[in-house]
Amino acid sequence: MSNHSIKPSAILLVLGMLFVAGCSQNAPTAAPIKGVSKLAGGASSPGDGSSPLTGDVNQPQQQTADANPNATLAPAQAIDEAKAFCQAVGVSTSGAESAVFTGLHAPGDTSFKYWKPVWDVTLGTVTVELCDTDGVISSFDAGPPAGAKSGAVMSRDAALARGAQIIKAAHITETLGPASAAIATKLSGSVWAIDWPRMAQGHPFADQQVSVTLDQNTGALRSLAVAFDTPVPAPARAVLTESEAVEKATSFLESKNHHPSDLWTKKKAALTWVTPKTFGSTIAKVRPPVLTWRCSFTNATQDYADIPVDAVTSEIVTSALNYNAN
Repeated sequence: MSNHSIKPSAILLVLGMLFVAGCSQNAPTAAPIKGVSKLAGGASSPGDGSSPLTGDVNQPQQQTADANPNATLAPAQAIDEAKAFCQAVGVSTSGAESAVFTGLHAPGDTSFKYWKPVWDVTLGTVTVELCDTDGVISSFDAGPPAGAKSGAVMSRDAALARGAQIIKAAHITETLGPASAAIATKLSGSVWAIDWPRMAQGHPFADQQVSVTLDQNTGALRSLAVAFDTPVPAPARAVLTESEAVEKATSFLESKNHHPSDLWTKKKAALTWVTPKTFGSTIAKVRPPVLTWRCSFTNATQDYADIPVDAVTSEIVTSALNYNAN
């Protein structure tokens, strides 16, 4: 038998082929690119709500939950909740539908009237703002009125009962104070304008409330606004007495009075929450609510003044003054 020697080059070739085969078997599967989802048929599309064909990003109702990591609801859910509210209060909707998540806003930003993150939903000409986390309908606008209505004006009691139904449908569960209601003239016509003050620890807010307007004849909902700028305030107990607060408020008025002989007369004083503001160069920001003695005065020339005196520190809350003196 003859001996056949194996050339070194052949050995190197075999070893190289084995090495390549091993690498291909152990290679990790490529991870999907973040923000890209698979469509039917294997095509990929951006995960930012844009169209897979046109790249059009102006389709907020097409956004996925992944596109809004801070949102609890998906756009379709926000639209469904808005439509459910409209149906519950007897408002018909038609036309294009969209939902945009406003995102988390800076605490105290007064461009937002509800302190939690919300969705802006459009249902044709109807606009609905709803909270992403608690389902509260924080704003509603029925859009342009269909036309002037005629007939008997709804009674005050009927308007208040209708308002209570709307508050329930809007998932507003915080305690509200007694309502004030009056006929008001708006651009959309004459309406019942109803306001309920927000309550905390048995005391009303002077500047946070729920407001509803209804068609004065039919009771149709025209608008809803929930002005809850801040979280529920921390527990507070009044240290200052009513008489001490009135004395403090009177001294303040006397220091501002241009007519010393024109005496102010106290109308009432009550424990009331107010929301102080810090006024910046471009926007006012609200601070945590303060429990105050809100002392109300009038005088012979029909001037008025509501002076909030901090019930704990006895300081005048100057950013929450309601003061008119000629």
